[in-house]
Amino acid sequence: MPSAPLGKRGAWLKQCMYCHISEGDGQKLMSCAACRVAHYCNRECQKNDWKNHKAACTLNQNGDRVVRKATEESVMVNGLTFKEVDHRFKKWQQVAQPVLSTLLLDALDLHADKDRCFTHMLWVTAVENMSSKTPKAATSSDIVKYFRVEDAEVKLIAALVPTLTDAGMRSAITSSVEQSRLMRRTGAVFGILIMVVYLESLNLQQLMTITLDKFDPKLMERRENWKHLLKLLIDKGAVF
Repeated sequence: MPSAPLGKRGAWLKQCMYCHISEGDGQKLMSCAACRVAHYCNRECQKNDWKNHKAACTLNQNGDRVVRKATEESVMVNGLTFKEVDHRFKKWQQVAQPVLSTLLLDALDLHADKDRCFTHMLWVTAVENMSSKTPKAATSSDIVKYFRVEDAEVKLIAALVPTLTDAGMRSAITSSVEQSRLMRRTGAVFGILIMVVYLESLNLQQLMTITLDKFDPKLMERRENWKHLLKLLIDKGAVF
């Protein structure tokens, strides 16, 4: 059986955090108004998932405090205010999430060990690909091109978490792993895939989690060149 095309896989991985229906099923999803990272098919699902989503949502919102402080100090990045860079970064995460999620699946190599979602995560370093002279995005593809992926590394969670200075990030990652193991044991879903996108200029670490309801290696053949492909797709402004 042939592997699912990247675009279809990206739509399938963009799921409601609670009921796990995906845009690949034809369901239009809405972003959490607070963090803009999690997706839900309706307010009821969002309400039911709040206990699980609260830690990551609060963590990602805390990045706004860094931005506000930098804005007050009139710090600029490539001629842009921190507030504007942060605004574009949040939009970028929303639009680029299907691409990031698709290659996250390849990076973790669940084909080799289905339990790697409990022990490993992806750390993506993003950098600005824009300045004050860059025209504002007219399309979703333009938004993806606002940033580029400088590097992406698979990290051992047990080794990485103790090195993180943000207690909220340590807690959120640990909580996600515990929740992932519990959901696997109860048969609810396959597991939760974890990724952090780091933007050095703002010193922001954004936690992104993908709930995988099932995993079929025959339908999701692993791409060994996932890092090259991730950089290439972001550079090209790919939108799934």
